[in-house]
Amino acid sequence: MSHVTHEWQKAAMVIGKALVDTWDTSLHQTDDLVLAARLRALADAGRIESQATCFTFAIAKYGRRAASVK
Repeated sequence: MSHVTHEWQKAAMVIGKALVDTWDTSLHQTDDLVLAARLRALADAGRIESQATCFTFAIAKYGRRAASVK
């Protein structure tokens, strides 16, 4: 979730950044489909926001909710 920012990003960008981090640490334990499912699950749980009505790497966009102002 650390790669999801407050700016809208395509799913492919978020997943790509996460994969690069795993390669940089020589700890490759997942693949793009697992990360895509995780993004979708986080959005379904309300932890991140989604602009996607259907999931496709090319069109799905994700971002973090803005902090509530009280």
